[in-house]
Amino acid sequence: MKKTFVCPVAFMLCVFMIACKKEQLGRAVAPAQPNQSINASVATGETFTFVAGYTGSLSVSKQALHFEVSEALNENGSVYYNYQPKAGYFGTDEVTLTYVSEVAAPGVSTSSNCNANHDTPASTNAMMTTILIKLNVTK
Repeated sequence: MKKTFVCPVAFMLCVFMIACKKEQLGRAVAPAQPNQSINASVATGETFTFVAGYTGSLSVSKQALHFEVSEALNENGSVYYNYQPKAGYFGTDEVTLTYVSEVAAPGVSTSSNCNANHDTPASTNAMMTTILIKLNVTK
């Protein structure tokens, strides 16, 4: 009696697991493609600087592999990224950055003849950009 009950249950469980795996494969999401790709060269011992903008935030979403310094900064009115290769490293490296710029919302004006509705708080619209920097480290 047990064998006749266990076999069909085990069979149904296997069919259910296979169906779930096929369903998950159909929902695969392609990796995000960068909005901007930059090719740059930097000599070993030197620092490469990329200025993303003047407002917003910048972060490293995929770190470089061969770095001494790899950092996103927001200082002195600029949002920028610094890269310095490891001492003695020659070859290629790459880093992926995410830049979120701040854009004033429609209707917000900074002029003295402002026609904006001041009953609602001013807000900003954020615009996100993915930046891939391909670095060629030379002597």
